[in-house]
Amino acid sequence: KYTRVRVTTNIAGSSLTGILPPQSATADGAVLILENLGDGANTPASTLTLKYYQTSNASARFVLPGQVDLVIPVWGAATLVYDGTLQLWKCTGHAK
Repeated sequence: KYTRVRVTTNIAGSSLTGILPPQSATADGAVLILENLGDGANTPASTLTLKYYQTSNASARFVLPGQVDLVIPVWGAATLVYDGTLQLWKCTGHAK
């Protein structure tokens, strides 16, 4: 199952440290597409940053390419797949 989330960021940019997985037996393999809509004025600085492995809830963490934060620019997107065994979100692709 795919879930599409469209995020509106503020002019200085916004960050996500994690997203709780679906609360069901089907969480493993869940696909989440995150889209950055920006601040509504297409301000280039209104980025969406996914924080690498930073949250108090272990099952909501992001594992990202290069083990660093992933910055998604305005109109960019990232695709995440939930790994139920490791209990974290893996980034499988992103568009800038």
